[in-house]
Amino acid sequence: MPNLPHLPTLLNNEQYLTILLLALLKQTGGELHIEARILESVDIQGKLVTDWDTEAQQLVLRPASRSVQVFEAPRVWQQPISTPASSESSTNARHRVMTEERAAQMLAQKYRDEQIRQWKEQTGQAMNEMPPPETS
Repeated sequence: MPNLPHLPTLLNNEQYLTILLLALLKQTGGELHIEARILESVDIQGKLVTDWDTEAQQLVLRPASRSVQVFEAPRVWQQPISTPASSESSTNARHRVMTEERAAQMLAQKYRDEQIRQWKEQTGQAMNEMPPPETS
């Protein structure tokens, strides 16, 4: 099989999209249901962006607006930057696209932070409204 990141250059759009759809179907267990409202909400002038995650060896698909522009960095800038090896940095390098699990964790943390902020605000307000202690 040819080098996967270069597959689109070897096929026409219809062949490439057919391979992508077949791969998605295989990954999802053989069926993929798309609701009519989703199909109707797709911007027909929008663009499909494909990227190749070299670390994970995965194709990454993203929707983009019709005004998306891609600029290629000069070759000098494409040299890998050596960074100290750590499990966190290697994990982050493999997950350039946020996973649903990570997004849920971030939302949960944001929700907890907001609850704490509101609680502190309410307790501070309640403390200010309390009468001063009685002195005898």
